[in-house]
Amino acid sequence: MVPRSGLQHAAITSYSHKLQCLRIQVRQIARERDKARLDLEKVERHCLELDRELDELYVALEHTQSKLKDAQAETEAKELLLQQAIKHQATLEASTQFLQGKEDILQGRLNHTVRENTELKNKVADMAEKLAASEKLVLQLQKDLNCIVKDKLRQVEPHSPELPNQSELFAEIVLEYERQCQRVKVLWNQNRVLQRELEGLRLQLQESRAVRGLPAGEMSLPMEQLQEQLCDLKVQLETKINYYEEEIELMRKNFERESKDSEESFKAETRKMEDQKRDLEETVAKYWVLIDSLKEQKCVWSLELGGRFEMEQAGVGQQHIEDFCHPGQQLDQGELCQLLEENSLLKSQLGRLQRELRQAKKKGSKHDEKYVSEFSGEKVGELAEIGELTASSEKSKGEISHLDVKLSRELAEHKAGHCTGPGTVWLRSQRLAEAEQLRGTEIAARLEHHQQHAACWMEMEMLQQQLKASQKKLLEAKASLSRTQALHALQLQEAKAQMNNMVPKKQFEQLQTSLREEQCKAQKLQENLHQQAEQMCRQLARTQEEHEHLLQAAVEQAEGLEQNLSSAEAALVEKATQLKDAQAQLSRNKLLIKDLCEEKRGFAMALQAAELKQKSTEEKNQVLEEQAAALKQLIRKITPASLSG
Repeated sequence: MVPRSGLQHAAITSYSHKLQCLRIQVRQIARERDKARLDLEKVERHCLELDRELDELYVALEHTQSKLKDAQAETEAKELLLQQAIKHQATLEASTQFLQGKEDILQGRLNHTVRENTELKNKVADMAEKLAASEKLVLQLQKDLNCIVKDKLRQVEPHSPELPNQSELFAEIVLEYERQCQRVKVLWNQNRVLQRELEGLRLQLQESRAVRGLPAGEMSLPMEQLQEQLCDLKVQLETKINYYEEEIELMRKNFERESKDSEESFKAETRKMEDQKRDLEETVAKYWVLIDSLKEQKCVWSLELGGRFEMEQAGVGQQHIEDFCHPGQQLDQGELCQLLEENSLLKSQLGRLQRELRQAKKKGSKHDEKYVSEFSGEKVGELAEIGELTASSEKSKGEISHLDVKLSRELAEHKAGHCTGPGTVWLRSQRLAEAEQLRGTEIAARLEHHQQHAACWMEMEMLQQQLKASQKKLLEAKASLSRTQALHALQLQEAKAQMNNMVPKKQFEQLQTSLREEQCKAQKLQENLHQQAEQMCRQLARTQEEHEHLLQAAVEQAEGLEQNLSSAEAALVEKATQLKDAQAQLSRNKLLIKDLCEEKRGFAMALQAAELKQKSTEEKNQVLEEQAAALKQLIRKITPASLSG
């Protein structure tokens, strides 16, 4: 039993040492994982900074789908691990309950045996005292008999002077013999009492064994049964320890396999990120080339626009001079006043439209301040150049028609929208980077991040489509503007011809109404463009809020998974400690049972010695009885001879 307990202790110590080694390995792997996560965050941050354009998101969608499948597989694997941990915890709880029940049963048996041993000790002590007393009496009787025999043998010869005293001596011998007979009877009674007590003790032992549920055939072997039960418990403990060691080995292998898979997936993700980085750098270079070409086109277009404005302004001034210089072609004084009034009205309308245009631009600039503040220096420089060009164009648009104003305004709005488009993309990417830093690198959060990438890709595709639609509208507006300019030039020529030919007022009013209709159409188109821009801004704000909520939910889900895993690990550690305590308690109980068995063996040996002593006293009593009978016969023989003499 001692070597087995030593082996169990050694197995438990090795088991605890293995657990400590596994914990150290888990911590090292966790540190390596955190380091890898930090490196991955840096790479993702760098990729998000480069991810400002739209075309790369097509490739990102495929990657996100594959990562979504991988993340789902990983979450399923983690759920399986969690279920296995819960099942293992349930088995540990059942085993601890079983061991506690066994321990309670053994404790009850131990207490019962302790009580029986104390009772046996007391009874053995009483019997030892009684046996000592009986031995003293037997020794005293033997001494008395020896004295009597010696006295008889030392009797005086028949003719000695002491013959008269023989009758007195015989009377004393008879009395002494009677006393010894009484003492023998007392001893016999005491021996019978002791036998009854022994029988009572044996009956009590049998009853106690019967109460404990032991069969009648096994009452004589209680210690062997206890030893067999202890052996069975040892076998059960060894089987459980082997089972737990196998479970721990399987868990270690699974953990190593998962760590290898995670390392391989991390390497694959880093390779994918590097490929994405190279593709992004190529796309960024392409877009910078495209931006440079657009800048050149913008400069050329602004120069052409300024030249055309100057030419039209010079042409209008020359036409007015020609109109007023030719006396044959002058109008009447009343018609001239009317035309001057209409011209002043048109100028006032033009000033009002210009003021409205400035107010709309101020609103647009206020609305775009939060996006402009996050641009780089080159983007700000471009916006400043665009503002200067618009200011110069406003100065040169004093004496041209309202349709030219509409064209420049639509062009400025188109440029502002074209500039704010990548600004919103850049702002979204920056917010995504901040959310990535906050949520960590958990698997569920990665899944949400890739889903957000997909949503951003869809949104940017929609924005690109809307941008294309607005470009188409702008081209249509330019075409309509060119057509209206051509019509306006023709109408001016016709009006000049009619004025030269004294055309009536009706046709001039028709021209004015057509001009007003064109102005109303331009204003409606401007309002529609404003409404579309506001709707796009609101839609972007809503999508950003939805993405933030999704990210928060993903972070909370990841934290919940971490808490569940940590609680499961803590429960496993607690169950392991409880199992160790139970094993230690069982070993202590085994030692106590062993000591009690040894004490019980000592008590049994003491009982056997007491029985042997009792048998020896009985034999001595029989010898004394035989000696007493011989003395009686001798006395009977001596008394007639003495009387006859």
